[in-house]
Amino acid sequence: MAKGVKSSVELILGPQENLYAMSAYVDQDIPFEKEIKDFLSENTNEKIVILTDLLGGSVNNEILQLVANMENVILVTGMNLIMVMSVLLTTDDTIDEQIDDIIDGSKNGILRCSQVDIESDADLDDF
Repeated sequence: MAKGVKSSVELILGPQENLYAMSAYVDQDIPFEKEIKDFLSENTNEKIVILTDLLGGSVNNEILQLVANMENVILVTGMNLIMVMSVLLTTDDTIDEQIDDIIDGSKNGILRCSQVDIESDADLDDF
């Protein structure tokens, strides 16, 4: 999922030098735990936002344990494309203040389309 979302984001926004995708438990050549630990230890002076798919999933649980006391890391679950793009379009110095708005915005993109009045909804773009 992570690599697919990264590919989709870069299709829309172009290449992103600060976007990393780790396919946990898929590529066993490099154990996921080691890969994420190495990444975190190499970026201790950087603000890091980690997005995972499922609350309570194995990836989220593993990362939650690793970053519990790391002030430079924000861990968010329920990742979707809107969320990833919003994080990327936010500057590092404002991400702490904006993360809750980003989460709300990504939730607002989840709709049952049969209940959306397309003719009168000004928030929908023409495609």
